[in-house]
Amino acid sequence: MNNLTLSEKFTLLAMNEKRKINYFLGLQNGIYVSSLLELFMEKIVINYDSVKIASVLPATHSEVRSMYEFIQENENERLDKIMKRFVGPFRSQSRKKLKSDVIDSVNKKVFDSDNSNEHDDIVKEIIENIHKQFSKTNDVESVVLAKLLIEFKIAKRYFDKDKRKELKSLLKNESTFSSEIKEIMKVIDSLAVVGALAGAGVV
Repeated sequence: MNNLTLSEKFTLLAMNEKRKINYFLGLQNGIYVSSLLELFMEKIVINYDSVKIASVLPATHSEVRSMYEFIQENENERLDKIMKRFVGPFRSQSRKKLKSDVIDSVNKKVFDSDNSNEHDDIVKEIIENIHKQFSKTNDVESVVLAKLLIEFKIAKRYFDKDKRKELKSLLKNESTFSSEIKEIMKVIDSLAVVGALAGAGVV
């Protein structure tokens, strides 16, 4: 399995054929959201209602340091308030740094290779794993990636109509989710309230 983090996987899947992120579609917001979710899923950041830093940021997640440091500055606040500040008018440098770091990390891990087929292989592996693990085990990362791909309207790049319908149905059936997944879904819903899942957004 590839060693990409959640934010890197989302960014790779959101890139177009020129390895660019389409900001007019609001896909940069997906980088912000997936970076925050990555920190929650790894339990580096905890507590929705009063956000805490639970551990030092590991080197394996260095691409989201800008988000980690921003949360450090805003500990003990509600998550939705923190994200509202991050996407607000005075944090453009933090957003720019986060986007740059995540995209650079994807380019280094995926595209800086002598194997010209590696990109297609990695994408295929990620997509196959989303469907397999979500359908069978409700794997946390697979559920979250499926949710992000659907929310940011890029699932149709990778799943046919029937598969998309199946994924949407699985996402609605929250009774099958673990408490961990339910907590992550609460985070995603709170981000939607502050506009971080909008179809277009801040850069």
